[in-house]
Amino acid sequence: YPCGVAIDGDGNIVVHDGLTNGRIQVFRLSDGAHLRSFGSKGSGPGQLDGCGGVAFDAEGNLVVADGGNHRIQVLRYSDGQHLRTIGEEGAGNGQFDDPWGVALDGAGHLVVVEVGNHRVQVLNYGDGSHVRTIGSKGSGNGQFVYPSGVAIDGDGNIVVHDGYSNGRIQVLRLSDGAHLRSFGSKGSGPGQLSGHGG
Repeated sequence: YPCGVAIDGDGNIVVHDGLTNGRIQVFRLSDGAHLRSFGSKGSGPGQLDGCGGVAFDAEGNLVVADGGNHRIQVLRYSDGQHLRTIGEEGAGNGQFDDPWGVALDGAGHLVVVEVGNHRVQVLNYGDGSHVRTIGSKGSGNGQFVYPSGVAIDGDGNIVVHDGYSNGRIQVLRLSDGAHLRSFGSKGSGPGQLSGHGG
């Protein structure tokens, strides 16, 4: 059940294969050859459980949403060594319930989408401190139902996959969480969405 993907600095595909296998796998893009794996299933440092996205920080470390363990882990990409953990299980500021999506902007922010808490959190990546929370459960603008993927666009806005029951992509301003626009609808046709995604 692979559920997160990123491209490393050498153009290789990095896959979070955490739900059953608890690992990160790296493949060569040109031919799909397996290059290496690291991690194991569990709840200790460097271990993974559940789904979640992956992203690279400015130093080339791998930032992993460790959904089943309700935390974000930062791993050294060269060997998978655990560097630090951000967050713990809960619904408070800086806490997580099944974080799936992770993204970093160019201003030192870590953006986390939580399936269980139906929200987006913006944190300072350096120390993990809470900056702001965006959203609540619902179908209105800026609300979410099991959001699962996130990215930062070229203007620094947050792009959220809110497809599970709302069937849409939402674009939010990072600085204050304001809803800018939505697109998509629930279904299986072109431009429609259903279920989780990155």
